This record gives sequence, C-alpha cells and structure tokens, in this order.
Amino acid sequence: MAHATSETSLTSTEVFNERSELATEAETNQPPHPIRVRTGADDDDDDNNKWQLAGGARKGWSAWLSDEIAPSAAVPAMLVVSFSTSLLDSIMLSIYSCFATNQTGNTILLALATHHRGRKLTLTATSMAGFVGAGLVFGQLGARCGHRKRGWILFSLVYQTILLFLFSFMVSPSAPIQLQQYGSYEWISMLVAAVQGGPQIVMGTTIEPLMPTGMVTSVIVGVLSDPKLFFWGRSRVRDLRVVYLATFVSGALAGLAIEQVTSAWFSSLMSAILKVIAIGMVAYIK
Repeated sequence: MAHATSETSLTSTEVFNERSELATEAETNQPPHPIRVRTGADDDDDDNNKWQLAGGARKGWSAWLSDEIAPSAAVPAMLVVSFSTSLLDSIMLSIYSCFATNQTGNTILLALATHHRGRKLTLTATSMAGFVGAGLVFGQLGARCGHRKRGWILFSLVYQTILLFLFSFMVSPSAPIQLQQYGSYEWISMLVAAVQGGPQIVMGTTIEPLMPTGMVTSVIVGVLSDPKLFFWGRSRVRDLRVVYLATFVSGALAGLAIEQVTSAWFSSLMSAILKVIAIGMVAYIK
C-alpha cells in the first residue's frame, strides 16, 4: 500500500513538472507583439478612454498613427488652433471684408453683397465655396479614416499649415501684385485661405464639439444655459467653453494688434506658425 502511494505521488509530481515545462515553453515562444490595454480615469466616458502599450513597449509607426486621440488630450492643441483661427479671421475681415472660417458671418455678408455685387460678393462667395468644398472632402474622408486617429489629425493639420504659409506669401509684398489686396486675382488668395478653413472646422468639431475652433455663438449659448454656470467647483463642460471663448477673443485681439504694428502678411504668418506648434502638440500626445 505504501509502495502504491509513493508511485502515485511520484507520478503526480512528474505530471506537474511536465505541465510547468510546457507552460514555460509556451510563454517563451510567444510572438514579441506588445499588448494594448485600456486606461482611463472614468471607464464610463468613452471619449476619455485611451489605449497604451503594456509594459512600456514601443509602438510601431502604424500603431502610433492609428492611435485614437481622446478629446481631453487634444484640448491644448485645439486651443492653439482656435487662437490661430481667430487671429487669421481678424486679418481676413480687414483685408477682404469677409471671413475664411466664420461662415455664419459670411452668410450674412453674402446676402448683403447681392444688392451691391462687385468685389465683396466675389470674395464672400469664393470663401463659402472653398470652405464647403474642402470641408466636404475632408469630412467624408475623415469619416472613413477615423476623425480622431492621430494620423488623420496630423494629415489635416499639415494640409492646413501648408496652405496658410502659401496664403502668407500671396498677401506679402513679395507676391505678384495681382494676388495682393485689390489685385485682379485676389480671389485666389481668398480661396486658399478658405480651403484650409473648411477642413479645420471639420477637424475641431469632430475631435471636441465643445471647441469648434472657429465659431462662438453656440459656445456662448452653451455657457449661458449651463446649469453649473454659477457652481463653485470644477465643471469640465463649462470650463472648456469659457477657456475656449477667452482664447478665441484673445486671438482676434492679437491679430488686430499685430496687423496694426506690422502688416497683414506677418499676422497670417504667425497664424501658420501656430498651426506648426499644434502639429507638434498632437504628435507628442501619449
């Protein structure tokens, strides 16, 4: 009986050791692919859930570009874009008497311009057409590629920045006089500014609807109707709207000041440089 018990115990030990060796071998032969885990302070808030690599493993370019950027992580970059937009639109109103991104204002201006026609009607119609056309293309492509994918956001920002630098040149003293203010082809300069504005507003509203980067009417109404407007404490929705409004107004005032001290082309150059800063901020979001 004792001998049988010893054999049974020995057999169990051997089985245990064999299973341990198989498990160790299986772990050793696992492919070196990093594991992605979901993180986030609030699991119920899908917008703020982020993905990162477990164990601090490095990502490949494909995984990095495919990252979903959480709205909360994109707020600083979108504030820079908002400042850049209001700075630019203050210049556009001064040069062309219309806007590159604020199509609410352009709609009113277009209606008024139909009674007078001429330069203002041409420029306002050009701005709206360029904005709608480019916004349509980027809106539909973004819906397919993923509006919050890092790669798509960077692509949109790079596109906008290139056009802003081009616009800065077109309104500078070095550009052909036909492209400058009151030139026979000034509408082309207006078009360049507008076709970068459409994709930008699409980008802003799809990343963080509370910060559309180019409009303030809905944001002001949102602040006024916020039940926590007078609440002494932190409120993410209210606070984002207030910060956005302050940033947008500051950008408009800065654009006016820079133009008066220097020139319109230098102000537009500053707007483009701010977009470059936003690109860097999006690239470094973890």
